[in-house]
Amino acid sequence: MLRTVTLLRNRVSNWSEYPFDIPAISSLESFQLSNNVCFFVGENGSGKSTLLEAIAAHYGFGREGGSRNFTFETTSSVPSIDPLVMSRERAVGRLDNVAS
Repeated sequence: MLRTVTLLRNRVSNWSEYPFDIPAISSLESFQLSNNVCFFVGENGSGKSTLLEAIAAHYGFGREGGSRNFTFETTSSVPSIDPLVMSRERAVGRLDNVAS
């Protein structure tokens, strides 16, 4: 179960490029998920979907929905979150109960 989301800031190569130019992403250090349900709330364009897509991609799910066995990309912007996914991938490791 995902318990912590941490942005490995030392792995970000360019803070002026998407998605790191989004204030909610650029200011992210770490946050804890302490309940079984979590709501991301914010204005349009504030980074909610970007963060959720990066978390989904990190765990092998489709960035636009689907499952681990069925994924799809309907827009060309979907791969643009790759740097955010990579900045998370090398965190704590593969300890699913601790989170990376």
